[in-house]
Amino acid sequence: MRGAETRYRGWHAFRHSAGTRLVRQTGSLKYAAHHLGHSSIETTRVYAKWSD
Repeated sequence: MRGAETRYRGWHAFRHSAGTRLVRQTGSLKYAAHHLGHSSIETTRVYAKWSD
């Protein structure tokens, strides 16, 4: 956080940011779901919404 010069917003914000970036870069909900440990792609679809 200090290195990025941003304020702490909690671990979930970091996870959400990483998931959104992963979906954007790979274009694969299946890969992102596996990486994030989601049992359902529908859960990962929330991250895809932010990457549009």
